[in-house]
Amino acid sequence: VDSDSAKQTEIAIENLTKEITAQEVLLPQRHRDLEQDSNKKIEVLESAEYEWKSATKNGQQQTNDLFSSPINSILPLFSCLDKIRYC
Repeated sequence: VDSDSAKQTEIAIENLTKEITAQEVLLPQRHRDLEQDSNKKIEVLESAEYEWKSATKNGQQQTNDLFSSPINSILPLFSCLDKIRYC
């Protein structure tokens, strides 16, 4: 019984050693995969940030154009007309 138990323990240790070795081999690959996945997500975020900033800048330019357009220069006249009308 003792020799059977010792043999089972030896087999269990060998199996655990093989499993540890396999995990040590797989760990660097998992690390590389995670790093690549992380880099891809960063690229997506950077691209989205660029698009957002570009759209925001474009929207701001449109707003600036609206407020600097020729129609803006005649708006004060309407205010003056209202004042004259109600006097």
